[in-house]
Amino acid sequence: MKPLSQKLWKTGLSLLWGTAIWLFWKIVYPAHLQYHEQYQLFLSDMEYWRERIAIPGGWADYTGEFLVQFYYHTWMGATILALLFIGLQLLTWKLAKRQGTSEMYYPLSFLPAIAVWHFMCDENAMLSFVVALLMALAVSYFYTFLHTKWKRAMYVLVCFPLLLWMAGATHLIFMGWIIISELHICFRKRKFLQGIGIMVGMFALKATCTLLTSMQVQNPIYQLNGFLGYYRFPAVIPQIEMTIILLFIILPYLLARLPRTHKHVSVYMALQSMALVAISYPYIISGCNFSKEEAMEYDQLARNRQWNQIIKKAENKSPVSPLSVTCLNLALSKTGQLGNRMFEFYQNGTEGLIAKFQRNFVTPLPT
Repeated sequence: MKPLSQKLWKTGLSLLWGTAIWLFWKIVYPAHLQYHEQYQLFLSDMEYWRERIAIPGGWADYTGEFLVQFYYHTWMGATILALLFIGLQLLTWKLAKRQGTSEMYYPLSFLPAIAVWHFMCDENAMLSFVVALLMALAVSYFYTFLHTKWKRAMYVLVCFPLLLWMAGATHLIFMGWIIISELHICFRKRKFLQGIGIMVGMFALKATCTLLTSMQVQNPIYQLNGFLGYYRFPAVIPQIEMTIILLFIILPYLLARLPRTHKHVSVYMALQSMALVAISYPYIISGCNFSKEEAMEYDQLARNRQWNQIIKKAENKSPVSPLSVTCLNLALSKTGQLGNRMFEFYQNGTEGLIAKFQRNFVTPLPT
């Protein structure tokens, strides 16, 4: 494949990727965007800013919350997510390219971002995770341009603590990149002790940064590593977060180890793209909860007092979840139709009037 054809192919894939993300969040899963916007109040004063940046990962939290306020308009939220996910994929590819990856493996650079997409379908996954990933990938990418030892050492000593404080747990991506790249260089030159020394030094630097952080922030040690703002429940660290971080560390190096030549490059890239679509579609859908999406849609219409829209939606497809039925009955009551039309639709007992208490963030507002 000629260089121009390769460039057009790669550009086309990235544009299709961004378009797919935009269509998904705008058409398939829009209520989740409005749900996130509904559960935060972003303030533009200095006190709010200081409160956010006072913890590890606070800069990513603040940036994510700033962007989430635009979710009020779903097309803007979908555009923001599309741009951020394109950034994740492009930075992954640039890191792989810096390691010498062949152009024909471009479709495989989408794999980590697909895993992030799956995770973001969880209504409790916060946008700060995506922002923090971009920070860590950008810092790692600039690290690859430093060729002298003292420059790399100074860069690490300055950027590592800053990244831990600004981005949180995704600093592990940068840490992993340093260890793998330096070990690769040392082992290639047969300087095994130097490589082990660098690895020990990185773990010592991480332990020192964590210890200094614990003197400023009163949180458990595992949270001080940065797992504070990525999930709505601070005490919960989903396993997929660490899986994604490991994927961003390892994949670019794995791609660089694949064969660099192939007789039919265009066919090979097309097959990779089709396999990627076949695998990613069921994987992303498996992360979706469409019953919650329906409940959030009804909740959004109820918050905006669009009673006739709620009834019209129920006429097309009768709701079955308790929250959706609650919103429908409220709409029937507000329009004076509850007594006449209530039993035209599915009713799930008393929960259709007052939803059963659940310890989550979805039920309180419709109730």
